[in-house]
Amino acid sequence: MQNSILDKIHIGTANFNSHYGLTKNQDNVENLLGNIWALGITKLDLSNKYIFGLKDLKNDKQNWQIQLKIHVDIRQPEESYRRELNYALLNMNTNNIDRILIHNGDEFLYENDISDLNKLFRLTPVNVKFGVSLYDLPNLLKVIESDFVKIIQFPANIFDRRLAGIKDNSQHLLNINHKILQARSIFLQGLILNNYSTFPQNLISHKNIFENWYLWNNRNNIDLLESSLGEVFNHQKIEEVTMGIDSSEHLKQLVNVNLNQLRYMIPDSIPDVLIDPRKWKK
Repeated sequence: MQNSILDKIHIGTANFNSHYGLTKNQDNVENLLGNIWALGITKLDLSNKYIFGLKDLKNDKQNWQIQLKIHVDIRQPEESYRRELNYALLNMNTNNIDRILIHNGDEFLYENDISDLNKLFRLTPVNVKFGVSLYDLPNLLKVIESDFVKIIQFPANIFDRRLAGIKDNSQHLLNINHKILQARSIFLQGLILNNYSTFPQNLISHKNIFENWYLWNNRNNIDLLESSLGEVFNHQKIEEVTMGIDSSEHLKQLVNVNLNQLRYMIPDSIPDVLIDPRKWKK
């Protein structure tokens, strides 16, 4: 993988010291962080809702660029945002936190409007980019129209191609407002690389969709990782990617992979439950 690609990557930390979807990091986190840095990846994606957090990086010697996602209390958004922000600044050098995203963006926007989001932006340090993490396309289209949201984190993977539906006028707004569209859930919490050995309970009826995907890769002699990354990094609208890793071995595979140029033709209709882990039964 070229350095220009590595520069676009934020390593997700949701599975550091914790289960996340079907994955849990298998390595000592300190060793893993050292290997991530050694490979030239300097950006981490953290949240105040993850087990691994800013306090775990306080004594780390590397000069990480931190993307911090803050899960706000929608009943008291400004108060909770201010509290979490102050905690973050106490635990990290402010120069390390270069962007802050509202983690529960959909929940926030269903209870509030863009003007309320702007109030949180105004509490953010001036040298920090402000953004939002979303699942739902209507909220993405709503946020595109704002001029103060600079980072939009949104799912994109082999089966979730909703970003392809962004029309030209919305793409124009992305460009003129200098927004960064960042993909997440590129492995669908590990399910896409899982070879259907473990399935969430209510996805069993959709197992054939995954089986056809695995068979297509086998027929074309393409590694699942190669195909998954190719789908995202070859996407014209996506500028950055947040991705999780299971181990140092997984990390090595990521940086050595060739991006596949062939594109898998997904079925005409993908069930919403398949691409939305919020709807999976645990």
